[in-house]
Amino acid sequence: MPETPPRRRTRAVNQPEGKTHDEIYQLIEESASKAEQAWQATAKIEEMLTGLTKAIGSESQDEYGQPVGTGIVGRLMRLEHDVAHRFGKFDGWVKMLTGAGVAFAIIGPALWWLTGDRLALLLK
Repeated sequence: MPETPPRRRTRAVNQPEGKTHDEIYQLIEESASKAEQAWQATAKIEEMLTGLTKAIGSESQDEYGQPVGTGIVGRLMRLEHDVAHRFGKFDGWVKMLTGAGVAFAIIGPALWWLTGDRLALLLK
């Protein structure tokens, strides 16, 4: 039997015309370095977002049920608590003054009526 010539292997990778293996490896290395740069940029963005999230803060409750917060949210919560406390004091003062005014409005004329005759004698 006659021997058949060995078959030629086809290319495993389709090479673009005019590109050598070295050029292809160089392109792969360039794309790998660009991917690394993109990864580093993503890490920087993630780090900046983490810092921003910490600056904004969060709100939660402690073991006693009191609200606690960190960052800007915590500062706003503390400010809100202080303002509410001050308005509570002011409202208490208003209630006391209103009660005193009503009491004086009721008791004042009664005292004037009871002491009116004696004041008239005293002023004569």
